[in-house]
Amino acid sequence: MSKNRTVYNLTANIVQFCVNLCIGFLLTPYIVRTLGKETYGFIGLINNMLNITQIAIVAINSMGSSFIKIEYHRKHYD
Repeated sequence: MSKNRTVYNLTANIVQFCVNLCIGFLLTPYIVRTLGKETYGFIGLINNMLNITQIAIVAINSMGSSFIKIEYHRKHYD
């Protein structure tokens, strides 16, 4: 891996971290004031459900790619 790509990736990760901090500290109080505490609780619930769905999708993709690799190696191209 080249040094430029490592520096680029590190910089992108730092920027992403800073953006998440700004959203957490600046946008969250605004949303709570606008929607209310009870409604904002649903946002956390929905985020958790989305994270669980993403984990399931990654698991399904991993199993599928593993199956495809095995069949491709056996020369079963159907």
